[in-house]
Amino acid sequence: MGINLIDRDFFFISTIYKFVPHTWVLTSRYLYHFLLSHPQKIKGLIKDGRIRKLDLEELIIPVPPLEIQERIANVLDKNRSQVGRIHAVKITNDNPYKKPETSKRKSFLRSLKSLFWQGL
Repeated sequence: MGINLIDRDFFFISTIYKFVPHTWVLTSRYLYHFLLSHPQKIKGLIKDGRIRKLDLEELIIPVPPLEIQERIANVLDKNRSQVGRIHAVKITNDNPYKKPETSKRKSFLRSLKSLFWQGL
């Protein structure tokens, strides 16, 4: 399962579905978080390497009032953002290809900056 948040044309070699909720019933952010938080439910729909539209149409999604959906989505957006920042820091710190800042390199970068600003 993949979730594309880009509203642009792209090429895909398979069946793809676009979820567009009726906004008076379901918010897109709530739907997004529901789908992300239930991967086993989605994987359970896969048969013969694909998901049939009929099976998707029978997917049961709990639908609280819109204001509750917004509150849930806000909390989950905040959590996802914090987890993303923590993950980004971990990736940066664990990156074996990251070159440590050496004093020579820092000095060189400072001299480049001063040359650049003097030239303006």
